[in-house]
Parts: sequence; structure tokens; C-alpha cells
Amino acid sequence: MEISNNIIIDEYRDILARGHKMLAHAHNGDWDALVALQDEYVCHVAQLADIEKELDLDETTRVLKYELLVEICQAEDSVRGLLHARMREISEIMTQSRSRQRVSQAYEAGMSG
Repeated sequence: MEISNNIIIDEYRDILARGHKMLAHAHNGDWDALVALQDEYVCHVAQLADIEKELDLDETTRVLKYELLVEICQAEDSVRGLLHARMREISEIMTQSRSRQRVSQAYEAGMSG
């Protein structure tokens, strides 16, 4: 099957679009949608890597690919930053919950003793 350079660029644009959708989900706090899209994203990237192994891209396509990869990496970095912030929030909530639980247990122990 003959795969043109334009198809490869279209695939990278599709990956970038998926990256922007993931970023929108992260901004909106829609973590379930983000995870679901991330699975598709990873599969798409892997498929493109397999296809691209067999190709010799021309200079114009390599330049376009590079520009798209820069944007893809920026979107991924933004998503990663939002995920880390969310993980810190969850960690703080869990720490507060454990503290409240210890206080409650100490209070109950004091009331029964």
C-alpha cells in the first residue's frame, strides 16, 4: 500500500487535534473523558510509528512533521501539568481525610474511656 507524505501529515494533525481535546478535558476537569481519549491517542501514535518506519519522508514533510511534533509536545506538557496539579489536590484531600479520621478516632476513644 502506497502511503503519501500528505497522509502522514494528516495523521500528525489528527494526533495534535486529539492532544488539544485531551487538554480541553483536563481544563474542564473531565478526567474520565481524558483517560478514555488518552487510550485512543496512545494507540494512534503507536500505529503511526509503525507505518512511518517504512517511509522516507521528503524535506517539506519532515519540516511540517517537526512543527506538528513541537505543538503535540506542548499540548502533552500542558496536560501533564494539569494532571500533576490534580494529583496534588487529591493527595491533599486524602491527607485531610486521614487527619479528620484520626481526630474522630481519638475523640471516640476519649468519650468511651
